Amino acid sequence: MANFYGATNYIGGGTGTVDAIDGNNLAQGDGLFVITTAQVSFHYLNATSGAAEASPTVISPDSNAGDKRWILVAVYATGTLSNIVEDLTPQLGGDLDTNEKDVLIDTGHGINDENDLQQIIFSTTASAVNEITIKNAATGNGPEIRATGDDANIDLELIPKGTGAVNYLDALLKRAKFLDYSETVNALGDLAGGTDDIDITLGNVVTATVSTGAQTFTFSNPSASGNACSFTLILTNGGSETVNWPAAVDWAGGTAPVLTAAGVDVLTFTTVDAGTIWYGFAAGLAMA
Repeated sequence: MANFYGATNYIGGGTGTVDAIDGNNLAQGDGLFVITTAQVSFHYLNATSGAAEASPTVISPDSNAGDKRWILVAVYATGTLSNIVEDLTPQLGGDLDTNEKDVLIDTGHGINDENDLQQIIFSTTASAVNEITIKNAATGNGPEIRATGDDANIDLELIPKGTGAVNYLDALLKRAKFLDYSETVNALGDLAGGTDDIDITLGNVVTATVSTGAQTFTFSNPSASGNACSFTLILTNGGSETVNWPAAVDWAGGTAPVLTAAGVDVLTFTTVDAGTIWYGFAAGLAMA
């Protein structure tokens, strides 16, 4: 059965100090509290520690210590828990108020969920002067994720992993100003006749080559009705074979353009009603 001890100071060997307790009287799991004028601390006895003394974190008995060490568990100062050492799963009974202090997190570590799975990982830069600031908002306003710091002009970078994307899930991107942007190309290659689908989700610029037989195109996955959706088709040798377009295509002037048998044509298609009508026109014929 574990014993519990009390003391009024940590080291010095005098009456009431922790290190004055004879090691022969101590056993694994014994408890200790130390009450001073400034704080109350709690310790437990690790009988096999052997750690170097570093009061008040680690205290060795002056007599018959062996490997026995008093290990600090917690310190209460003026009614507030200020230090946790050995409790590997501490739990709070209320909100944690940092009292206008920072929380220091080692690089590569962060915040886990209730299943101990990672949610946020922090990575440090030794010479950092810039950071992000997160701000909540009142009713009718949106919260902010803002680049802040010492520099006058600071980029805010969203970087997906591998071939991943920054996916807005069809949400509105408002008041955007673009610089140095590109569009994804859906390269269909040599179609060799038959029926081929142009899936808008695979890219808003499509390249294809007509050869060896009649070619039929279908269009799929345009944006929802009420949203404009367009794509550009760069078609090589379109006039070398018969090309059949979806019935929903409404060509400029009511007639499909005559395509180039040996060269490149650029065609543009736009819909605002989820593909019920595709407005089609030739942006350029016989480009090459």
